[in-house]
Amino acid sequence: MKRIIALLSVILTLCLVAGSLADTSLTFNQTCRSKTASSTMIYAEVDGELVETSSLPAGSYVIPSGSGPNGLTRITYSADNRTPLYGYIDHSVITSATGTYTLSTGEVVSLPEALLNSKAALNLYLEMEYGETNSSGTYTDENGNVGEIGNESAATDGGGTNDAAWARGLGKAAAANGAFTATVYTDEQGNQTSVSVVYMGLARSCIRLNDAEVMVDTYRLSWETEAPASKMLAMVTSKTPARLRAKKSSSALVMDRIPYGTVLRVVNTGKNWTFVDCNAGPRGYIQTSSLTFFANEPRTYRTGWVATKSGHITGDSTVHVRNTTSSSSPQQEEYRVGTELTILGEEGNFCEIEVNGHHCYMRKEFVLYNEEDPVTKAEAEIPES
Repeated sequence: MKRIIALLSVILTLCLVAGSLADTSLTFNQTCRSKTASSTMIYAEVDGELVETSSLPAGSYVIPSGSGPNGLTRITYSADNRTPLYGYIDHSVITSATGTYTLSTGEVVSLPEALLNSKAALNLYLEMEYGETNSSGTYTDENGNVGEIGNESAATDGGGTNDAAWARGLGKAAAANGAFTATVYTDEQGNQTSVSVVYMGLARSCIRLNDAEVMVDTYRLSWETEAPASKMLAMVTSKTPARLRAKKSSSALVMDRIPYGTVLRVVNTGKNWTFVDCNAGPRGYIQTSSLTFFANEPRTYRTGWVATKSGHITGDSTVHVRNTTSSSSPQQEEYRVGTELTILGEEGNFCEIEVNGHHCYMRKEFVLYNEEDPVTKAEAEIPES
């Protein structure tokens, strides 16, 4: 572990640009040999009592660091461009996050899974630890998938702070505002089930149902809200990530920064501030001017995958998306080919899509439609509760 941390220090000194959330999380993940096997609630200790502060989705990297109150395990985790953060979770959801790497000499060594997923960082680690440059060895992850190390640059971005005061403030905010919004899923037969939300979309959302993550039509989800019917969903549409604050004040604690295209459940609306649920985090307030509102209603959509221009959906290629259909709109996230898409329509050379909780646009040539599902149209009504 000490050597891996030393490696990460070297990586940080090679930074070209600092501060993105994805890179900060990646840097933290490369130290971890444990992760969550399923989604789990995070607790903080506030004034001697345990308070639900947020949740971690399945597959989140964590560092267990001893026992906590009520049989929970203290962990370090990464979120909100801050690393590390601390909390308590149920020990039963923690599982191994390691894989093996085969050196050119034939020796097999154990490494953190996330390090194996970053060829640049792995290459640097091998050079420092074993003197191998541009190694041709192979690695095997916990699922038995075999890959080969590349010869990419070792430069990577990073950053983050250890802000214990921020974590305590998050716990107090969760105690005041509630940590999550109870949500009910109504199936086609009218059966209702309480579920947790992994991420929201205007057309389809990902929920955890019967210990599995499944995609469902968003209009089949309901929750307690004081918002009018036309404003039950909100999408972040500000040019910069919207700040989720603990109170209705521009000076209140910033609990998270929500990127463009994220769809949120609305709990209450206001002229200046809107009270929302951010799915994997605590409830809080976002400036109303940063949001665009929608009714939670049936929507027509199709399904498909991110693909190469030749229509393949396997391999290591990734495709960028944009916030709008304008060619001047900056490229945002990138998604690996084979990633499932919800396709809401076409505009010019772009498809309007939702992917992993991100509402965005992707060029048509990178979208492969699911021909076995030619048209998916949400039903006009759901059974009465």
